[in-house]
Amino acid sequence: MKHEKRGGSVHKERLEKTCKIIQWVTYMIGFLSIIIPIILWNKIPQEIPAHYGASGVADRFSDKGILFLLFIIVAVLMGMMGITTYVVRINAVSKYAKETESSQSVRIYPVLIFMNFTIQCVFAYVIFCCCTSRNLGKYALFIMLLLIFAPVASMLFQRKKCTDDTVDNSVELSEHGIVYRSKVDWWLALLLGGSLVYMAYLTAESIIKSRGTQWFLIGTFLITFAILVPLLQIKYIFYSQYLLVSCGIYGKVRIAYGEIHSVKETKNPLSSAALSLDRIQIDYEKNGIHQMVLISPVQKKEFLKNLEKNRTRVTGKA
Repeated sequence: MKHEKRGGSVHKERLEKTCKIIQWVTYMIGFLSIIIPIILWNKIPQEIPAHYGASGVADRFSDKGILFLLFIIVAVLMGMMGITTYVVRINAVSKYAKETESSQSVRIYPVLIFMNFTIQCVFAYVIFCCCTSRNLGKYALFIMLLLIFAPVASMLFQRKKCTDDTVDNSVELSEHGIVYRSKVDWWLALLLGGSLVYMAYLTAESIIKSRGTQWFLIGTFLITFAILVPLLQIKYIFYSQYLLVSCGIYGKVRIAYGEIHSVKETKNPLSSAALSLDRIQIDYEKNGIHQMVLISPVQKKEFLKNLEKNRTRVTGKA
């Protein structure tokens, strides 16, 4: 036991050290992408690319003052991602974090760090191309989206499925459970829907203008579609023996009612099977290990009543 705790502590220390290095490099890239163009302002052409098409070729030009808009975006993104990674870091590597919170955060913390690094590299490259009046490159859009979405997709596909023998999942074939869909926040729906619509627009625009099939754009759209659409399948189902948290192709978690220790409402933003910040945190124990899941069912009050009813029925405790 002591060896396991020591190993977990060493892992946290290594994680923190590596992520700190990447984060400092990220801040340096963002800082230099703003400062260097300002220092060399007089050497930048008066007219620079203001928009790049799906093929990475500049199709509209404007005064170089438009660079300040990019500088503001870079600064805002650094601030937002900095705050987000800090909050998650408290749960991931802090020695004061609870075990359940730490296990969740350790998974998402490196992903956020890498995403922040990738985003800053992308904007630094775009600013460089604008300042030097260059095209982005034929496959730039595909590569950028791949780098941003790849860590998220990897994290979701590696999510461990529950295969605990303490619950019998055969009841799913014989019972009609009570189903609750995940609540979806308007801003998240706008973000996810907007991403798909924008990718569809870029693909259609490129095909119409070039009068040919743009396979890399079509592929990028399909990848985005495959990652985002399954999230709409998130649902929570009450069966006689357990609560099933289903994330479609990303896996399922079965939580026996007798394993649940506590249930509380929360706004915890950690990555979980929830499409809203209006969430419920369920702490439970499986195979002697404390775990936590965050969910966001519609009709939350009714859901909580059903959950408490099933817990009371199984454990006999009111």
